[in-house]
Amino acid sequence: MKRESLKNTGRILLCAVIALIITGANGATQLETEIDETSIEVGYSTTLRVRLSGDAEGIKPVRFPSIPGLKIEYSGMQQSYEYINGRSWSGVKLLFSVTALKKGRYRIPPLVLQRGSEKFVSREVALTVTAGSSGNGGESAIADIKSSVELSSGTSYVGQPVIMRYYLLAAGLRAEAKRFNEFPDTKGFAIKMIDDPSAPGDGQEGEYNKNHIATFALIPAGTGSYRVGGGSALLSVEMPSRGRMDEFFGMNFPGFTRTQLLTFDVRPVTILPLPGRGRPDAFQGDIGNFTIRADIPGGDVEVYDEKKIVVTVEGAGNLVTMNKPALSREVPGLKVISEEGESSITIDGGTLRGSRTFIYTLVPEKPGRINPGRFMLSFFNPEGGSYKTVQTDEISFVAKGNGAQQEGRYDEEKDKHVDFNPLYAVLIVFTLAAIIVFVVIWERQRYRLVAHGEKLEHESEDLHPVRPEQDYHAEAARCIDRGDGEGFLKAAEKSLELAQKGVTGGSLDKMRDDVTRIKEEIYAYKFGRGTISADDMKRILREIEDVKGLK
Repeated sequence: MKRESLKNTGRILLCAVIALIITGANGATQLETEIDETSIEVGYSTTLRVRLSGDAEGIKPVRFPSIPGLKIEYSGMQQSYEYINGRSWSGVKLLFSVTALKKGRYRIPPLVLQRGSEKFVSREVALTVTAGSSGNGGESAIADIKSSVELSSGTSYVGQPVIMRYYLLAAGLRAEAKRFNEFPDTKGFAIKMIDDPSAPGDGQEGEYNKNHIATFALIPAGTGSYRVGGGSALLSVEMPSRGRMDEFFGMNFPGFTRTQLLTFDVRPVTILPLPGRGRPDAFQGDIGNFTIRADIPGGDVEVYDEKKIVVTVEGAGNLVTMNKPALSREVPGLKVISEEGESSITIDGGTLRGSRTFIYTLVPEKPGRINPGRFMLSFFNPEGGSYKTVQTDEISFVAKGNGAQQEGRYDEEKDKHVDFNPLYAVLIVFTLAAIIVFVVIWERQRYRLVAHGEKLEHESEDLHPVRPEQDYHAEAARCIDRGDGEGFLKAAEKSLELAQKGVTGGSLDKMRDDVTRIKEEIYAYKFGRGTISADDMKRILREIEDVKGLK
């Protein structure tokens, strides 16, 4: 019997140990790794899932594998419960999006997860990427997006435009630049964005579709070595996502669209100084190759009348910061007013071309023949490496009359539109000062009147004979009967003030706390608590009676 009992005890212990082992195994965190599709086309995505059973609280991914040709992104975590073939499973799933960028066979190494100081590692999975449609009718072995920055030249003179073009290159994906997130870095250059509808390079570059984004004209301000470009743009990228449901029905729906930030590289450029040999005295820094003409109206003019001349400069070069052509001769008694007119600038390959117009208004201030010479423009031609000066036809006309009447009219117009009489400013300032002084004096007088009125009011109150505290007490009781809360608060406050008079020594100290408490409640109703109720008025009156010992 004893031997049989020992056998049963051993079986029980063995079963208990096995149960503990099973319980511990079920309570531990377990990892399973699976991938939705083991073979996808370039540009398509699949989902890698890491399933965690047991206690998965606080688990998070800490390291993703970086694999050239694949893009792996963490998509999030989801709670899950499954019941399959009579077996249940509960836990969480960590989801990772795997996008194929290039054709090939890949092995995705383990992903590392962490909870506190404890780390977990998933298993390795295999993925095959095949060539797929790139959207242009051909086969694309990659799905990639990149940028390109191109300069018209890596070497330029001071003031000579450098054309900088930005491109988007996409393979296997549809991408469109929406706007610049950060504009190019062009320190040391004046910059102007130029319309460039026929930008070279638009089209196909290997397996990439090359699309023009923007063109800038850079005008160097000084010599030296620079790095230009950079910046970033926001893209709208259509990601193909063909699922099994699409294939079952024989359809291929468009993929979802996401926003992506595209950064641009910088490019080196060297800016050379202009040669000093052959530089004309009238040279102002213009670069290019230009022609000049002037539209000069014929006929004589009256003194202080206007003669408008339109000067047009055409050619290739720096039309962005071009200087105004100047007259070759200064004429005493001739006023010259200049303004910029219309301009037209286009891009021809790596060169700016177009025209600039300048409007000059000549106003003779005395009679006689006026001959200011010609409008002239000096520039440096980088193609020939030499300086050149172009000029208009000679300008000459006669100013008639003595100019007395016209001078008055001209001066009147000038005073009306240009000059400002300082006397007006002085009068305005004095008027404003007088208004301010009047307002200050009035406010002070009004304040004194109000203050004096309050003082008289207080003095008049003091002149009244002091009412016994029983009168204020009785008045407070009548206010309760009338429902006059405001009158009650005034009478109660006066009653408390009179109650403290004539009380000294320990009795005053004993009374002070109760009086302070009741006053604070009265002030609270007077200054913001709201309308006092009849019950509160009766309670406060009883408390005042207790303080005064009248009850």
